[in-house]
Amino acid sequence: MTGRKGRISPRSRIYFGCEGSSEVGFGRIIQDLADIAKLHIHIDTDDFGTRAGAPRARVEFAIQQIKRKESSRGSFVHKAILMDFDQIERNEQEFDLVNQLARKADIQIIWQRPCHEALLPRHLPGCVDRRPQTTELSLTQLKTQWPEYRKPMTRFQLSRRIGIRELRQAANVEPELTAFLKAIGII
Repeated sequence: MTGRKGRISPRSRIYFGCEGSSEVGFGRIIQDLADIAKLHIHIDTDDFGTRAGAPRARVEFAIQQIKRKESSRGSFVHKAILMDFDQIERNEQEFDLVNQLARKADIQIIWQRPCHEALLPRHLPGCVDRRPQTTELSLTQLKTQWPEYRKPMTRFQLSRRIGIRELRQAANVEPELTAFLKAIGII
């Protein structure tokens, strides 16, 4: 009787919802780093693109996507969404509602304060403590430290500047990112 010797168990699935292409590239960097660390996970990076505009719509869209994907491929062991804080920071009631909706669906929100271009420099040498207050200032400061930065950046472009050391550096000052990386086993 011939049979297969040992069967490879399926990877633990992680849902990672993203506002756009730049965030997708960031999610794929995390997958690459997980692969290098030989973690047995698959990060399902979901690009919301133009399909969901405001933060609440993004969470609702993520809930639909998660249900659809889990019904055909099995459960996610962790679910997270990467979202810009500047789109909700002035509406405390909506912020609370979005967070409640996410918690009820067991989705972690990683708020980028104020935006993705403010999160990226925290990965760069000497920039970990920079906290630009606006999206415009975030982009200006990022381009000062990373002149070749263009929106959107692919996983390959991001990987030239962001590795595991840089990811850990950012996680040291970003508690939500830390919680996500711990949940999936990278740190």
